[in-house]
Amino acid sequence: MDQGPSEVEINLFDEEKGINYSIKLSPQDAARAQKDVMFATRLLELEIARKECDTANISAILEDGNDSTSDSTYKWSHNATLLLIEEFCLQENNLTSGKMTHKKVWNNIASALSTKGYCVTGSQCLSKYNGMKRTYKSIKDHNAKSGNNPRAWPYMSVMESLLGERPFMSPPAIASSSAIYISSDSEASNLSNAASDVDLSNLNPRKKRKIQESAPKISESIMESRILAEKNKDERHKEKMEFKKKMLEFMQKLLDKV
Repeated sequence: MDQGPSEVEINLFDEEKGINYSIKLSPQDAARAQKDVMFATRLLELEIARKECDTANISAILEDGNDSTSDSTYKWSHNATLLLIEEFCLQENNLTSGKMTHKKVWNNIASALSTKGYCVTGSQCLSKYNGMKRTYKSIKDHNAKSGNNPRAWPYMSVMESLLGERPFMSPPAIASSSAIYISSDSEASNLSNAASDVDLSNLNPRKKRKIQESAPKISESIMESRILAEKNKDERHKEKMEFKKKMLEFMQKLLDKV
């Protein structure tokens, strides 16, 4: 490939092997690679094939001696990787809710891929996903440092949508000057009876009456705060569901292009 001054160098990262490939392209192709996932994937595959050309025979011998579906030799295609992410989105609630063991969830993901022609195991799916998370973090950290040539990766935008900061991930405030969150209904009801537990015999009748009258108001305020907290929790859940919906729609668009 001509290495004249009109060429631009870009970096493509192979997350399975942890290798960064530098490729020189025309300015037009370099710009396209930054935006077109399929184009960047093809460039990476061609560069990997070129680099491994001299060792093809050795690789074939080693591969023949291993199980074709083992974690170390399974080759994830672009389409299989997109399906993995899509199935992860569908199963994420089972992972976080504790309704299923993680092993069961990843086996379900593998089963879903197998029905579509990709014979993988749950451990392979988990290994692939963990590798993609490491790659995402590595590239994100690299690109955040000034002076570094930006690295491109076909799944960067997808993983950014999946792992990037989301509003619903921020924990709700437990207490503030304007609201109090009570963790149990019994605590609120106990406060309504607090006045009766306090020795009011030494107070004048007027102050005693004010304290007794304020207890129900405090209890009511606490219950209103609890209701508000539950409402906010529901809203965060709706935000998460909406994010998942958009994520799946985005994934489907990518799959339709394959």
